[in-house]
Amino acid sequence: MSHHEFLTSVNLSIADSYSREKKEKVPVYHFVYGSQLYGTLFGVFARFNIKRVTKGKSSFYQISRMTLQLLNYQGALNIGFAKNNDAYMYDAKEKQFYFCVIGGSKRYTKPFKFPKPIKLIEGESIPLVFNRLLLPLPGFGPKGHDKHDSTTPLDTPVPDTEFFDTEYHFRSGEEWYNSVLRPGMLGYLKPDRPRRSLPNTKRLSVLFPSLRCHQSNVRLYV
Repeated sequence: MSHHEFLTSVNLSIADSYSREKKEKVPVYHFVYGSQLYGTLFGVFARFNIKRVTKGKSSFYQISRMTLQLLNYQGALNIGFAKNNDAYMYDAKEKQFYFCVIGGSKRYTKPFKFPKPIKLIEGESIPLVFNRLLLPLPGFGPKGHDKHDSTTPLDTPVPDTEFFDTEYHFRSGEEWYNSVLRPGMLGYLKPDRPRRSLPNTKRLSVLFPSLRCHQSNVRLYV
């Protein structure tokens, strides 16, 4: 199989669309990420706030904010955004944006302000990579002395919760195990890291070493 680069192009000049049903203009959200977790297929869309800046004879655009909108297509367990604001970060040097989702969340909209506006010149495109981190359901997550061991039963009872976390664990009768951690999951590549609710930017970067279903390449242009 030949190698290709798969990416999504976003034309930021398309900010609104006329709705025949509402008979007025409505905001446009562009598709930036899609995946499947817990058997639920979902997509993430973004609306970018841009403005034109003129300095002397030159002009350019600035992206100061974006609003994310998550849409669940199929599946029994809804996926939503994590509550903690520290779960959303932008690495300006690497053009990487990190966001966190969790099963059972009803937070489908998340506004984000870039620490420094992103500069965009008309006729050119810039990359923006969306990285998704999945947080475990309450009571679940990598457990035991070796969080990468998926062959030894865990010595603690299965959490008495409404849903069993089938991304972070699997079970057989009364026994349950850690699942093999994948990129984009809390604890990946850091089995000895102290437990924290959320990793910082440097820790986040090691969770996404390769391009898989947790990552989406987007090109922005106007």
